[in-house]
Amino acid sequence: MKKSKIYIIILLAINFIPCFSQDYILPHPDYNEKEPSPPSIVGRIKSISASRLIVEIKSDKQKEWQAVTVKFTKRTEMFTVYGGLVFPKELVVGQKVRVWFTEKNPTKKPPIAAVIMLASIDPNDDWP
Repeated sequence: MKKSKIYIIILLAINFIPCFSQDYILPHPDYNEKEPSPPSIVGRIKSISASRLIVEIKSDKQKEWQAVTVKFTKRTEMFTVYGGLVFPKELVVGQKVRVWFTEKNPTKKPPIAAVIMLASIDPNDDWP
């Protein structure tokens, strides 16, 4: 009797674990084997410093733009939506960006960007 209860508990755990753990998939510049997770934030660059961006974001529900500070490091991947690599010196105010943080639910402030994807190097361009 005890063994059958243990087997049932193990089977239930195996079947329900995927429901609680979700993959956090980052995009890659040229090819994505799996569909990436939605970006952590989407907006436009308001200001840039040596290792930080301030990104203005606005959801459909918000009337005002909101500023979010994001830290980037030498490990942060930067590229355009078409896959071309971007260097920090190419970041300019007004560029449209999608940012994925290093964690799905970041605990550090400011959050650290794992990926910064630009619509284009040209700040006048929008997403395709």
